[in-house]
Amino acid sequence: MNHPQLIGEILLQQQLITQTDITKGLTIQKQIGGRIGSILVRSGSLSENKLLHALHLQLDIPRLDHEEIIPTPKQLVALTEEFNLSIDWQLDQKVLIWKKTEDDSLLYCSKEFFSDTLADSLRLLLGNVTLQPVLTTTQQLDKLLLQLELFASQDDDIIYDKHFLKEMAEDAPIVELVSNFMSQAMERSASDIHIEPSADSFQVRFRID
Repeated sequence: MNHPQLIGEILLQQQLITQTDITKGLTIQKQIGGRIGSILVRSGSLSENKLLHALHLQLDIPRLDHEEIIPTPKQLVALTEEFNLSIDWQLDQKVLIWKKTEDDSLLYCSKEFFSDTLADSLRLLLGNVTLQPVLTTTQQLDKLLLQLELFASQDDDIIYDKHFLKEMAEDAPIVELVSNFMSQAMERSASDIHIEPSADSFQVRFRID
């Protein structure tokens, strides 16, 4: 029986990390546990986008905005109505489910798509259906969750928007986000990182001389 190649081996083969990075990551893993890919991202050795690329190669799971099209808020809400799903549950679990346009199969993305508990919950809620996981970045997932929340609560748009952003600020993995920015800046040989906030979002720009 063939086993999937280890994620560390793929990252090394793709020259996305060094042997020093993987040794450091494995040392941290022994101390605190966790998945080696997430540890490398949190430590700044690897960007989340490159980790997703490696997971795509390892597990043959499609990536959002690459092999799969980003769902619209209308698609996300339509699925919740069809299966009588709670939007609050999806926001709490940080999971999104939608129908694929081409064949009506169900797709889902979540930061914890490896979780057996999540898989069991989805089977319980959706019944005997085939679910295809989709890889996505934390930033993209949070953006889609916010869009779902606002689309489903249009009557209370401004108030709920600020409330939800406040919760995101309190709960979001800030260290991981900043590490991602730093990794991307290093990959592009950027000299500066500029963060431009607006009323309900922000834009990151890299200066490359």
